[in-house]
Amino acid sequence: MMYQAKKRSVITALVLLTIWPMAHHVIVRALDLNPWKWFGWSMYTVPPQRVRAFAFSLDDQRLLDLSGLPRREAQRLMQAYDDFSSLRLEFGPRVEPDGFAAALLAAFPEVTGVSIYIQRLGVDRATATVVEQSLTDPPYTYRRNDLFE
Repeated sequence: MMYQAKKRSVITALVLLTIWPMAHHVIVRALDLNPWKWFGWSMYTVPPQRVRAFAFSLDDQRLLDLSGLPRREAQRLMQAYDDFSSLRLEFGPRVEPDGFAAALLAAFPEVTGVSIYIQRLGVDRATATVVEQSLTDPPYTYRRNDLFE
């Protein structure tokens, strides 16, 4: 009897290990999740993805420049960006840049609002090249009055 239980356990484990890579790939593609997460082998089909964010002032549509910020403020802003981008990579477009926008508005008190464009760099399977896969259109828009009420 012990042999039969072990045999069933081994067969069940082998079936699960055989099915999971395919299921993981389907889940990752369907939900736009990070293929390098969720205990799967879909990660071997693409290099690690990267997220870039571009923040513009709503006042004059200029790109917000971090080089003029004090070091401590720039570090705080980069931490907010890193937190957002890591969550965005893992959970996909369901993660919005609310915390990053709040940090931007705190770092740039002269602007009344920001618009944030998100870009993901990934592999185009047809050409096997790294391309910009998505740029939010319309962008995420945050007004100071809406966030700090």
